[in-house]
Amino acid sequence: MDPFRGLIGIPFRDRGRTREGADCWGLTRLALSEVAGVQVPAYDANYASASERRANAELIAGEKGDWFAVPTGSERALDVVILRDGRHESHLALVTQPGRMLHTYQDGTSCVDRYDESPFAEKVVGFYRHRKLAHGLD
Repeated sequence: MDPFRGLIGIPFRDRGRTREGADCWGLTRLALSEVAGVQVPAYDANYASASERRANAELIAGEKGDWFAVPTGSERALDVVILRDGRHESHLALVTQPGRMLHTYQDGTSCVDRYDESPFAEKVVGFYRHRKLAHGLD
């Protein structure tokens, strides 16, 4: 059974952190908690809006302490995908399986898309794994 299926269709909500509505970090945080039992900070008070790309990129860049880079081609379920949104590395998604990601977008709902094909392939910056998932799920 697909552990991410129940996370599809969640409406986008700026700074949202629940099933009632979530932005890209809120959805990632919800999935990490529900699927892997990994708790990560909310950061909802650390930015004004999901549309503030520069501020969000700075927040992402400054909060990688519990995360380590994973070489492209070695990513696996529950790794975070960082994507460019315009010029800024400010959008996040979560790998559901190699080549596929759970993500959300403004005015939409959460869904699973391919990140290794257009329009996302050219936006992928890198993959990061939480230190608690270094050895996979227990």
